[in-house]
Amino acid sequence: MRITAMLVLLLTALSTGVACAGGFPERPITLITPQGPGSGADRLARSLAPGIARALGTDVDVVNRGGAAGEIGFALLAEAPPDGYTIGFVNTPNILAMPIERQTRFDPGRIDPLVGLTEETYSLAVPAGSRFRTLHDLLAYAGENPAAVSVGTSGVGSGDHLALLMMQRRAMVRFTHVPFPGAQPNQRALLSNTVAVSTMMLGDAVRQRDCGTVRILGQTGEERSGMAVDVPTFREERIDLSVSAMLGIAAPAGLPRSVREKLVAAILEAADDPDLNRRAADAGLPLRVLPPDPFAARLHAMSTELRALWAEAPWLR
Repeated sequence: MRITAMLVLLLTALSTGVACAGGFPERPITLITPQGPGSGADRLARSLAPGIARALGTDVDVVNRGGAAGEIGFALLAEAPPDGYTIGFVNTPNILAMPIERQTRFDPGRIDPLVGLTEETYSLAVPAGSRFRTLHDLLAYAGENPAAVSVGTSGVGSGDHLALLMMQRRAMVRFTHVPFPGAQPNQRALLSNTVAVSTMMLGDAVRQRDCGTVRILGQTGEERSGMAVDVPTFREERIDLSVSAMLGIAAPAGLPRSVREKLVAAILEAADDPDLNRRAADAGLPLRVLPPDPFAARLHAMSTELRALWAEAPWLR
């Protein structure tokens, strides 16, 4: 009788545990953004959270943990228990470049990419009156005149700087890099002809072009962006380059399969909302949703490219 009673208690405990795991979620979920209030990641997180909450039937609390170029938020995400109650935004190139450059506060192997949400394409822009009329013109000149063309970026190690280094590597040309402390100073330098060319986000370049101040020579996406359908990609110039700034949602590695599947389904459902897509496009951050496997594959390919680039020419000295 005593053994039977113990077995009953044990089976009851086990069945209760299974029911609790299968009942996810049973409390609110925290969504970490590695940037401050008002940033692009923050705005997207707060727009997306209600849809995720509806899909899961629980609250989703957005928590800003900015600082150290996102490293603080990445570390909090990596260190959280893998139970599904903490997810977070991750962005490239930061989360990929940091572990290449130095020892980080987070273990990249502890972060599991769930869904890619946006991609911002980089571009090469010149003043409206520039001698360079096309991407072919610029690359041909740079190939014949190494380091003769000055190119501005928003800083050493920034996303647009890394994109520039990839451009050089793939096109086999060499520019003179001129870093500035941020995107706005970089754009002002281009408009004042302090630099001949600037690498900048395509959305920023389009806004300047709409004012009649710049010409966009090329974009780094896999295909032409709807924001600039007249601007060719590097691949159209037979240069194997596709690089973008990606933003997506990840979780601590080791989630139970059922929990991971529920989170992925909820994020995909929330990202499919037409109103959210319209508002994101109006904000210059159109959604390009990638399920887990394609998202992870893109991150892996980008990391491989950055590691090869670092081995040839470290961008931090």
